[in-house]
Amino acid sequence: MSYVYNRGVYWPDVVRHAVDEVMQQAPVHRCCYSQHAEEAAKQDRFGPIKFLPPNLQLSETDVIEAELTETARVHKFLARVSMGDDRDLILVLMPRNTGELWCKTVWINKNTDRHSTLRSKNYIQNPG
Repeated sequence: MSYVYNRGVYWPDVVRHAVDEVMQQAPVHRCCYSQHAEEAAKQDRFGPIKFLPPNLQLSETDVIEAELTETARVHKFLARVSMGDDRDLILVLMPRNTGELWCKTVWINKNTDRHSTLRSKNYIQNPG
């Protein structure tokens, strides 16, 4: 069983600590892209994504979603990376024991996107 959290819905300390643990494994993480991620990059709705970063400094990303295991370890997380214009690169990442990150998929969002389609019921809710 896993637990999915979104920062806009509920982001308790256990999630923050788990994400911080991944970030502290290395100052820069090597990214490996799945075939699905590479295909998604070619077919993005805003046009082909011409550059997928081979390395990520997670402290410069905005982690907005995390899936934790029953033992409060990050199984996967969603990070936003500014592309320097009005767009962000969204990456779905899975940490590996080697310190590398496995990227399942990617897409582009406008950085003004206010997530009006966010389905909060899909995430762990604040019990209080």
